[in-house]
Order: sequence, then structure tokens, then C-alpha cells
Amino acid sequence: MKKLLVFNILAGALFLLSWTPVSGQWNSLDLSSPQAKIRSSGSALFSLHVTTDFPIGPGPSAPVDLPAVQIAANSPGLHEQLFEKLGGEFFVGPVSGQQGAVLTLTGRAKPMPGIQMGFRISRRFECQAGVRHFRSQWSGEFPVSVLPFDHSKPKTEKGMANTSASGLSAEAGGAFFITTGNVRPMIRGGVRALVNIQSESEISIGGIPVPVDWKSAGSSVSLYAGAGIRLNLGKHLLLDALVSWAELPGGDHSVVPGLGFGWRF
Repeated sequence: MKKLLVFNILAGALFLLSWTPVSGQWNSLDLSSPQAKIRSSGSALFSLHVTTDFPIGPGPSAPVDLPAVQIAANSPGLHEQLFEKLGGEFFVGPVSGQQGAVLTLTGRAKPMPGIQMGFRISRRFECQAGVRHFRSQWSGEFPVSVLPFDHSKPKTEKGMANTSASGLSAEAGGAFFITTGNVRPMIRGGVRALVNIQSESEISIGGIPVPVDWKSAGSSVSLYAGAGIRLNLGKHLLLDALVSWAELPGGDHSVVPGLGFGWRF
């Protein structure tokens, strides 16, 4: 009987222990540890930015072949128009004849809006890909020497050259974040492709168009590099301030500041 009584007491104790609350054990369990069966939510893996680059300075220059302009201006029909408009025989360049064979136009790149996608593969490294729209313009003047048909003193008129190029800038690269807080300095780099979609050009002498087939910018592929800061504005919002060294339409590299406002998810 005593053995049966002891057995019943032990069985009852085990039954009570099996119903004891385990909240204390759950409170001491690190849910974010690798051994935990329930994973923590962690940071978002993807980000989407609306970005704008702001090219500064005069930008790349564009050459114009002045002998080609002279040949086009002397074409049948057009030569007669220009002769009447200018009041005499003409040639592209100053009277001294010391004008170079190439006219260099001053260029200016417009702001480049676009979107950028990011994928975080670690706490400090993010793969990035983006596309932007670009538009650049070039303009300049060149002298046109005129020998009046009334044998008066030679004079100089101005010719005008204007051109533009627009297209897409596509890039793929990555960013390395130096810190992991809400203010995150970064360095970045990758490959950028400039794809020229549309070009327009106009050359005129005395207001009369001179048809010259030339392009100011073509498509190209180059490397880019930069640095900046990312600000975490709450749980999902991001703000990037960047400075890049990148190729602009026309072929030259330049410093390009940029801003990006994004959402991580």
C-alpha cells in the first residue's frame, strides 16, 4: 500500500508540472539567435528610389567640322540663297583665314531623373540597378566672312550651331555601407551605359538652315564611382545624398551630385 501511495504522489506531481506556465522560459529565449525556431523579421531586403542627378559645370564640348559646313553652304540652290541674303560671296571663317577647321560647341547637361532598385545581400552591401533619362544641349557661333558684291569693305556675319541628344542612362553596380545605423555613409561604383535615342542638330547662316549631317553624342559604356550618405527616415523611408564621378553625354567624365528618395520593403 505504501508503494502504491508513493507511486500515486509522484504521478500527480508530474501531472501538475506538465501544466505549469512556461512564460518565464519564453522570456529568456533569444528569438533572434540562430538556434531559435522562430525567425526575427529583420531589415527589408529591397528598396526602390526615385532619383535625380544634377550635372554641374559646362559639360562636355561638341565639335563641328567647319569645312563640312562650307561644302553644304555651297550646294546648288542654297548658295544662291545665301549669296542674296548676305549680299555677296562668302566663306566660313574670318577674313584672315586663320579660323580652325573645327568649331567647339559649349555643352550643358540637364537634370537626369530616374528610378533605382536595390537588393540588400548583407548588412553592409547592397546590389543596385537603375535607369535615368538624360538630355544634353550644345550651342555656339562661328564667323562667316562676306565679300560684298558692291566691292565695299569685307564684313563678318555670324553662323549658329545648335544640337541636342536625349536617351537613357542604365547602370548596374553596388554600394558598401561603412556603418549600420540610421546615418550610413557609403561608397559605390559600377558600370553605366549611355544609350542615345534621339539627336537633333541645326546649323544656320543668316537665318537660313544649312543641312549638315553630324551628331554631338553617341552611345557608350563606362565605369562610375561615388560616395554619399543614406538616412533612414523611420521604418520604410530612405533619403540618399550622393556625389558621383561619371561619364556624361558627349564623352567626358564629370562630378555629378544626386538625390534619391526611396521606400524599403
